[in-house]
Amino acid sequence: METIRTSVSAFVNRIHERAVTNLEVMFVSSLFIAFIIFHRRNYRQSHRQEPAVIYRPLNERRNEIRVLSFDPQPTRSVSLSLDDLDREGKDVRGAPAGDLLECTIEHVSLDAMSIAWQRHQNSRDSLRWQDSFSSIIDDRDALINRQWSELPSSYFGDWSYLNLFRYEWGDFECLSYTWGNQTTRKKIRINGTITDVPENLETALRHLRALPETRVGMRYWVDALCINQDDVSEKSYQVKRMGEIYGRCRSVIAWLGRPGPFNTDELAVLVMKTILRYWTSFTTTAGIDMVLNREMAFCDYLGANEIWPSRQEWSAFSHFLSRPYWRRLWIIQELASNHNSTLFICGHHPITRSMIRAAVFLARYRSHIIDNMLEPGIGLRQTLQKRHFFIKSRHVEALTLLVSNTNLASGLDTLLDLCQTADSSDPRDKIYGLMGLFDNAISSRVKPDYRLSERQVFTHFAKTLIEATRRLDLLFCWSAPTIPDAWPSWVPRWTRAHDRYPFEWLNDRRAVKTRTSAFYSARILFNRILFVRGYLIDTIDGTASSGSDSDGVLQPQELGNLHSGYHIRHYKTTDGVSDALCRTLLMNHPLYKPAFNILAAGRMSSLQTQYQNVRTLSDSIREDTEIHGFRKWCRANREFVVFGKQLNEYISGPVANSTEATPSVNDDSENINLVVLSLSGRRLIITATGYLGLAPKASQTGDIIATVLGCSFPVIFRPCGDLYRVVGECYVDGLMDDEAMDLAIEGKISQRLIGII
Repeated sequence: METIRTSVSAFVNRIHERAVTNLEVMFVSSLFIAFIIFHRRNYRQSHRQEPAVIYRPLNERRNEIRVLSFDPQPTRSVSLSLDDLDREGKDVRGAPAGDLLECTIEHVSLDAMSIAWQRHQNSRDSLRWQDSFSSIIDDRDALINRQWSELPSSYFGDWSYLNLFRYEWGDFECLSYTWGNQTTRKKIRINGTITDVPENLETALRHLRALPETRVGMRYWVDALCINQDDVSEKSYQVKRMGEIYGRCRSVIAWLGRPGPFNTDELAVLVMKTILRYWTSFTTTAGIDMVLNREMAFCDYLGANEIWPSRQEWSAFSHFLSRPYWRRLWIIQELASNHNSTLFICGHHPITRSMIRAAVFLARYRSHIIDNMLEPGIGLRQTLQKRHFFIKSRHVEALTLLVSNTNLASGLDTLLDLCQTADSSDPRDKIYGLMGLFDNAISSRVKPDYRLSERQVFTHFAKTLIEATRRLDLLFCWSAPTIPDAWPSWVPRWTRAHDRYPFEWLNDRRAVKTRTSAFYSARILFNRILFVRGYLIDTIDGTASSGSDSDGVLQPQELGNLHSGYHIRHYKTTDGVSDALCRTLLMNHPLYKPAFNILAAGRMSSLQTQYQNVRTLSDSIREDTEIHGFRKWCRANREFVVFGKQLNEYISGPVANSTEATPSVNDDSENINLVVLSLSGRRLIITATGYLGLAPKASQTGDIIATVLGCSFPVIFRPCGDLYRVVGECYVDGLMDDEAMDLAIEGKISQRLIGII
């Protein structure tokens, strides 16, 4: 190259001297062309991409799917023990960089069931199915849980000699994992072609290759490789089938990700195993029938025997619950669809569903204590949104308890709640990713189509919910007024984080007695305006602070005069107002214990300083995070006027229920926990006619309180000309049990048509 540059430079000098011959022109031109060709070749080599896998179309008539297998097949023994799994994990971690994964993708038919499997399904006997994978998969959970004093002798046998499978071509498991960072890539060979895959997928595939069932010929379904991601039509069709695919696989392998820092994985697994072992022993010997009593007794049992996990162990388990896997959208369907078996792999540790369920159950029930152990005195906002153990444990518990074909009458709330908090690269997958779990009345009306926009997909799904369930509360409880004007306010945008903690029990209330009448009253015009029938009852007159630093108190105008002597219309007496305040702050939750006045927990020694002396909880939770958060809310609203008295007077005054029996520590902590969750994203309101309520943080004075046919709870509407926008659900003490009908009979309100945009 240096020779070429020197020759070109000399040629340019001779041009200036006008002493160039035709032969020299031809020679230098050739050198210039060679220079360009050389650089183009280097550029192509440096930017060359590996060729993509070549996919053949799937035969829909044969009910085909693609499955992946590893080449060459491992030849080690197929006997399985927990130590083997750990050792395989270490082998995976220490695999040499040059060890290129060799995979084969093939087409198989889900209709090609073996004759033996068909006979077993049609037989009436209770004998367990035995095939080449039985000793590896079917008893795996019990082995990992270590619940057997002795393992069956058949477990360590080599069943591969049976050559018996559920399908004529063998069997398959499904991989559930998070795609992770798509920019960091690794190379694998598929059907002889080297291709790039995300690093997290390559690591997960290595763990699959190390599983004992792989040695017997197990195949795997991996969405990123077994679906042609570049074919929009195939992708839409396969997304519709994912519930069936996961439902028919032999087992789900859930890859939670790489090992955590330090020894967090080991400690988290220790917590889960310890809790499961004692929970199993306790429930079989305690003889306690009532579920709630059993929960309380178990917590006391752990504490009495000094086997409560340490701060370091709970911190490790918190890290386990915070893994990105639990926030991935597609795992909702993947974990719910398969009822056979699920193996979770966290780093190098195998984990079962029962281990996770036992641990998250205890973590949820005693989340306030754990939060305090991990970070004492944490603020209300950070507690709820970032560190609250209750939120994380409840989320994971819901995932492990899900079942497919969710009944219309129950379960949709949980699914939509999980959908709201899940992560998805494509917002349309918030709907399409749950298709396999919806009742047929919903799934039959929704066809995945990635050519539609996000707004079109969500609007169509909202219409489907109305038509299939004849309910409106499934939409209004997820609404938010901050969405763009082009987006109908009655269509929830499940891609956005919800700032309010959802209480499913609100859907069991009867603000309008005939909840399922939405089918007869709701009409949609131009895919934009939703017309419903209902009652416009009241307007918001005053709003308390939500507890954050960004908003303040707006005192009631009608009821705000301290010396007005205003007659308490709905709650009769000052004690009645105090009771209504307690019910409102807890949204009258079914677990609320009236014997404990929640206002006592917010008492302060003065208007300027935080109350430090009175404690309603035990010494072990003296600096409890919920107490801290609730008192912060009380300080922010101490001057908010409630029927002629400042809120601080209700807090510092006598306890209305002081003559009742002293509640237990469990009652106290449960009430404190509930009130903080209730106040998350909400504010206390007073209406123009004297109702107390808890409404979304975005509520403003002048907003309308309404009850709507087809909705279980009152709704906040914001006037927009002759139409309205949805602000969200609300709790109004005195309007939760069809009292609007009484007002209508008295002629104070009348049913009307309400247009919502």
